Amino acid sequence: MSIPHLAPASQLKIFKFYDNHRIHEAIIYDQVIMRLAKVFPAERRDEAYQFAMSLSQGYSTVLSPATDVYRVWVDIRCRDNFELSFPL
Repeated sequence: MSIPHLAPASQLKIFKFYDNHRIHEAIIYDQVIMRLAKVFPAERRDEAYQFAMSLSQGYSTVLSPATDVYRVWVDIRCRDNFELSFPL
């Protein structure tokens, strides 16, 4: 059973990339490109962790806490549509 990696938001370098007519936010973590899957308000920390846990069963996943939000990042090979990208 895999668990998500934990990386403070302050340690991540966010960039954008284009794929499938959409612009996505992404990071590189442990030599893996990961795209943003979901953002949770800080008070929904448990839900963010559960979401990250479910994704980590199939893909490398990072949970990045900040003061006001938790971001969940997933390996770009995960083709699920998370509705956080911007269509062009």
